[in-house]
Amino acid sequence: ERARFSAVVGILGLVLVPFIHLSVYLFRTLHPTPILLKASRPSLPSDMLTTLLFSIGTFTLLYIGFVVTRYGLARAQVARNSEGADA
Repeated sequence: ERARFSAVVGILGLVLVPFIHLSVYLFRTLHPTPILLKASRPSLPSDMLTTLLFSIGTFTLLYIGFVVTRYGLARAQVARNSEGADA
């Protein structure tokens, strides 16, 4: 039940992504103009761009670390369960 609910929430979140992107153009008085995804060159200052790219890289490495750790824990649990079944 929980997995199904999580899947529905994920799908609904994915459906909203294009609307969120277009809302910048549809509601110009409520949102600032885009600075990264412009048709011309992005106007983000270099210090902010460096910080953004560093943060993306850091969180990507953190995510990979979490996945590797979780995979290792799952393998250890399977090994422990198979040892218990053999005894």
